[in-house]
Amino acid sequence: MDLRPLFFFCDANTAVYDTHLFKKRGGPDVVRLLRSLQARLVIPDISRGEYLTNYSKVSASAHEKAEEALSLLQSLSGQPVSAAFLQERFWVSRGPQILDDLREITLEIVATAELKAAALDRAVEGRKPALKPNQDIGLHPLS
Repeated sequence: MDLRPLFFFCDANTAVYDTHLFKKRGGPDVVRLLRSLQARLVIPDISRGEYLTNYSKVSASAHEKAEEALSLLQSLSGQPVSAAFLQERFWVSRGPQILDDLREITLEIVATAELKAAALDRAVEGRKPALKPNQDIGLHPLS
């Protein structure tokens, strides 16, 4: 039996933009597989921050749309609409909780100054994984 560690790298699109990955679609299956194989989900620290920022943005938008839809239904039907509604700003605590629930299988890579400089040089020069010079270089504030 091969006892070398197994790592599952989560790219930026998966970790950041598919905010529901760990709870919907095949996410729970991937998490169960990682646990059973004693593998590690590798997430760069910057992706963790971007995940939480995007999770908050998408959650707030969905919450607002749900409120608007319930209000419209009430107006159209002329009847009070009773629905169990999620706690306001649930994403403040829920996003970090989703990642904390994975902590025992997560390997977080901290972007040191040296790694950041090397990535910037690679992107400016157009070397892979960058597809073109200056690809997506910028700061992404955490909110």
